[in-house]
This record gives sequence, structure tokens and C-alpha cells, in this order.
Amino acid sequence: MFELEPSKIDWENWPWLWIVGLILVLIFCAEIALADPTTAPLNNIVRIHIDSIKGSCGTGFIFEKGRVLTAKHVIEKAKKQLIIRYSNGTIEKVKIKKCRVSKKYDLAEIPVKKDRVGIKLELSNVHYIGKKIYTSGYPANWGILWVTTGIISSNVVSLPPPRLTKIFFSDIDVIAGNSGSPVFSYTDKLVGIVSSKYLCVTVVVSTETLKEFLDD
Repeated sequence: MFELEPSKIDWENWPWLWIVGLILVLIFCAEIALADPTTAPLNNIVRIHIDSIKGSCGTGFIFEKGRVLTAKHVIEKAKKQLIIRYSNGTIEKVKIKKCRVSKKYDLAEIPVKKDRVGIKLELSNVHYIGKKIYTSGYPANWGILWVTTGIISSNVVSLPPPRLTKIFFSDIDVIAGNSGSPVFSYTDKLVGIVSSKYLCVTVVVSTETLKEFLDD
């Protein structure tokens, strides 16, 4: 099992990679589509730059006013600051020392201004095999919000100590840059956060673990 590293490819200086990348995505990820970042809950999703606007990138989302959540490994290599790009194009800089990083889980919380666009998300603890879900984030370094659909492929299981994280597996397609993306039910309730990928299976941190982190 490996974590989805934040994207580090300099797509701006290699424009042909855009074309090749898009073709590969269309071929291998048939259930991926462009998303409208102005509609709820997709307007909650943010792009996270590490240290500078040209730094590696990951995904996060506004959980409620003043709180952005993401995967811990997205931000743990930041030396100074994070640059948060919101769905309306607004940019906010946050010092890394102000962020809360879990010692047990692949989760992190970024404090942001409370007037940012987005709605408070509702958690769902209903996870069953075959349940239809979707995720949305900023894969690679394209700066484009994508939606990927799929199903829950396993029951919720607990990782052994010391991690103790409750996770489930899914067939939703994700690549580098998708880490920290929210996973929603088809009723737009939050069911988890994209953490890593094992072979062709996506590992999602469940809302049970997310709630423990938020209540800690």
C-alpha cells in the first residue's frame, strides 16, 4: 500500500504532457468527468500548494467554517506554509505551524478564514459493499477539478496498531494529487477521505476515524 504523493510535475513547462495525460485518463478512467466547482458540495473542495504556488499539490475540503481537512501526508513535508486555492479562485496562505496533524491517522486540519465559500458537510457512517460513491479533487498538477464515481468494495476494517485507522476500499480511480479528497455518497454526505492506493484499489479513511480526529 502506498500513499498518493502530492503532484510534482511541472505541466506548465511541458504542455504536451497535458495532452498525453488527458488521453490516458480518458482511456483508463472512463468514469472520470470534469466537475463544476461552483455547485455544492464541490465548491467546498480546495487545492493545496506546499510552500509556494509552484510547489507540489494535493486536495482538501472545507468541512465547516474555518476548517479545511486533508490527508496528513499531503502537508507533512511543508517547511513554511500552505497556499489554499478555493473554488472561486481566492487564495489564502496558512503557516504550517498553525495546522493540526494527527499522530495516529492520515488526517490533518488547516485553520482558514471563516468567510470562505462552502457549506457545512454532513457525515455518514453508513458504509456497505456496493454503495455508490464519488470523489472529487485536483489530480496531477492540472488545476482542474475532476469527479470519479465508484462503489464501496469492502466493509470498514481497522488497521493494526499503532495506526488504528478505520478504512474501507473502493474502485474509484485516483492518482497523485487526489490525496485528501472528500468521498461522498450520492446524497452528498461525507463518507470518507482519500488516503492511498493499493494496486487498483483506493484506500479511504472512514468517517468513524474522521469523527475521532475531530473530537480529539
